[in-house]
Amino acid sequence: MPSIITLADLQTITYLNSQVEERKVAPAIEDAHEACEKVLGRTGYALVYATHASYTALLAYVKPWMAWYAMERAYPDLYAEADKGGVFKKSGEDYASVGGSDLSMKISTARSRAENKLERLQEYLEANLATYTWYGTNVDGEERIDETTKAVAGISFHRSTQQDRYRG
Repeated sequence: MPSIITLADLQTITYLNSQVEERKVAPAIEDAHEACEKVLGRTGYALVYATHASYTALLAYVKPWMAWYAMERAYPDLYAEADKGGVFKKSGEDYASVGGSDLSMKISTARSRAENKLERLQEYLEANLATYTWYGTNVDGEERIDETTKAVAGISFHRSTQQDRYRG
């Protein structure tokens, strides 16, 4: 059964270099498929995965999100690789590998693009619930990624009512 996204999709959507080996992005593509199942739900994912040729309108939103999500996950594997001698960075003849801060910037950019595409996908699904009736269905308490379960980072300034200001 064909995947929803492949290396060719990453190359087309994210402009990934055509010389990148598939083995370096395969785990990230698998991660994107697992995340897609959490967004669409098991029923929706199974339908789209099995007959994705009939979901072309939906795939216009799903594929870009999955591609950028996969790139966010693939950058560390593209940066360094484990071998029998340990973890190493490969430097070619005419280029040097990026540093850790540059890698963090690439990951952050891919994450931002993925979050943007996910928001567009969710808005599209919400606007077309009559077509995608399975979207709101939760099967056996499955884990879902939606507006209420997105990870939110930050600092909480909440102070408990039992906390006293006096520190004497």
